[in-house]
Amino acid sequence: MSRVKINFDKSKISDDYCLIELHGTIQTDAPQLRNLQVGKFSIISNDKAELLIGAHKLEGKIVKLDKPLAMMMKVPADNNPLEGNSINENVSEFRTAKYDVLTIIKHKFIFKDRPIVN
Repeated sequence: MSRVKINFDKSKISDDYCLIELHGTIQTDAPQLRNLQVGKFSIISNDKAELLIGAHKLEGKIVKLDKPLAMMMKVPADNNPLEGNSINENVSEFRTAKYDVLTIIKHKFIFKDRPIVN
């Protein structure tokens, strides 16, 4: 059996993340995607954004999500198992997983139109 602990500290929530929805595929020959710069993202106005990938410009808009999305990061768990359980007395050990909430995403940028070639 597993237990999951989620730490939510409002003072540590960051606004540095956003959700971007693309209708299509981005292909790369890079061997690793970590820290790969895909393109340049710009907010043009309160409800419009632009994504420039190579010579292709995508125009998008901001949309409120129906349900907010939590972005979490797994924290290395302690090696100490938790003992006892009021639901099932036969279970003496649990595997634990811990997560920190990085941010709550309430909006997303949608780029659904075909790109404009510069």
